[in-house]
Amino acid sequence: TRHLLLHEGTHAFMQWFTGGYGAPWYSEGSAEMIGLHRWKSSQLTLQYRLQDRSEASDWGRVKIVRRNRMADNTLSLDEVLMIPANAFRDVRFYAWSWAGCEFFRRHPLTKDIFPRLINHTRLDGTGFNAKFRDLLQESNVDWKRLQDDWLLFIDEIEYGYAIERGAIGRAKPKGENKFSVAADLGWQTTGIQVQRGQRWNISASGRYELGALDVQTKSSDSDETKRYMLTSAPGGVTIQYYRGRPLGEFQVGIYNPDGENANQRTAGLTKFQPVGIGKTIEADHDGVLCVRVNESPAKLHDNSGSLDVTMERTKN
Repeated sequence: TRHLLLHEGTHAFMQWFTGGYGAPWYSEGSAEMIGLHRWKSSQLTLQYRLQDRSEASDWGRVKIVRRNRMADNTLSLDEVLMIPANAFRDVRFYAWSWAGCEFFRRHPLTKDIFPRLINHTRLDGTGFNAKFRDLLQESNVDWKRLQDDWLLFIDEIEYGYAIERGAIGRAKPKGENKFSVAADLGWQTTGIQVQRGQRWNISASGRYELGALDVQTKSSDSDETKRYMLTSAPGGVTIQYYRGRPLGEFQVGIYNPDGENANQRTAGLTKFQPVGIGKTIEADHDGVLCVRVNESPAKLHDNSGSLDVTMERTKN
């Protein structure tokens, strides 16, 4: 009930104080985003990033996007911007509009542009979207890069997803074909160009923190919860798994920046190769080698440290 009140209150606020709503995706997505809140100790926090389903068990927007993804019924960023007003008879479009606003609000390339859209809500949907595109162009924002990070966001969406950490970043060079890979970021490009059929020897070393693990223990007179810091090496830790692989495992993917669409460009990241402490991989398509440790983008924030990676092309 609070969410509904805040959602509709956002519409009223926009109409009264900004003179309009802008495009439908922005209007409904903003109302969803602002309506998300935490009410604790008589304190209201708006635009709250939910960390767990239990914080708003009946909201369900993340679940809708997940179901659409599994049914191969996802929306591209361009499709989100073109959602018509009459589409909101179907609740799925509230979910996609929220996801779009959340993405633009937090992505490193658009986080400073998105707040400026409130100044253009008097424009109709077409004019509003055109203004948004103009602002992106003025700031030299790469729309293809946004499309790619959007697909990665949708692929692993869950409560607490940190878009700013899940966006494709850069591994830190440490010499020829040697890199430092941050444990608190998602995919990081090395800049190493590979061609289909090439074989590369890849090895990794180092130790890094994967945040805290709460373990419940029982004694004769009470239950107790102890918190342990998870330390991992490139092979990962088998006490916890993420998407079927050991937490903290070192992984390699191939990003194809020349692909015709976002699906082609990111296919080698969604279908990565587990490497661990070392492995020889064969490139199944042209592209750029990317690296990461296996961790949910919703839990990267409490990771720390890095691992060292060496990549050498073999003689075919």
